[in-house]
Amino acid sequence: MSDKLKEREWQQKLHESYQNSDNLLQFISQTLDSISYRYMTEAHIHFNNSVILVEAKEENLGIALKISDPEIKEAVKLMAKSVPREQKPALVSRIWVELKELSADQGEITIKSEVNWNHPEHLSDTKLKKIKTKKLVWDDLMIFRKGFPLALEEVCELFL
Repeated sequence: MSDKLKEREWQQKLHESYQNSDNLLQFISQTLDSISYRYMTEAHIHFNNSVILVEAKEENLGIALKISDPEIKEAVKLMAKSVPREQKPALVSRIWVELKELSADQGEITIKSEVNWNHPEHLSDTKLKKIKTKKLVWDDLMIFRKGFPLALEEVCELFL
């Protein structure tokens, strides 16, 4: 059997296995779980209709200072100076995956990461945060399977 024929058969089997949107959501969930384990401390995943939210709180400002982004680093330094230790100053990191369209044939999702230093509320409607956004559109399942983890990695660079 030729390599092209083997590849075509493999792609067909893959496409059939993802016809059910539950399998696509499971892939998204497993990928988010893996990414959050790598980039966040004690992350929690929440599902809300067409939005998946991953959220983690970093209360150790020494660890938070390791973030390489200069704006976030300055915010952490300012927080460490201005917020008493008893108030447990913290950074909140979030990842949102907004599912606009999701099928094996085509789809569109928006992925956002956020680092928020609006202590103590950490509300998202503040200017005391930094966001990175990536949009992923596909008309081929292989683009999604390769593109989703790469897009997540890209937005999570904010946490490094």
